[in-house]
Amino acid sequence: PDGHQEIFEYNVAIQVQASDADSTYNGQGVKQSFLSGDNSMVVPTDTIKNHVYMVAKQCAEIKTPEDFAFCLAKQYMNTYKFFTKVSIRVVQVPWGR
Repeated sequence: PDGHQEIFEYNVAIQVQASDADSTYNGQGVKQSFLSGDNSMVVPTDTIKNHVYMVAKQCAEIKTPEDFAFCLAKQYMNTYKFFTKVSIRVVQVPWGR
């Protein structure tokens, strides 16, 4: 390589879903978060955001916003087995310094 780097900025929106009927973790469904204060199936927004940064750094096959969204989806679904759906919107925006 000639030392040239391309910098992309993405605007990322993520929605996750865990259905109590389909998802259990340690024998408990997601409704336990609301009924008994068991937060084992709650993923904080900062954790979701930190995954975005981690995947951006580690995922070598990112060439397009779609590639990035796919890498993110794989990360979330592999990490949080109780997620039943992940919706990700990635939009490339002009990068300015």
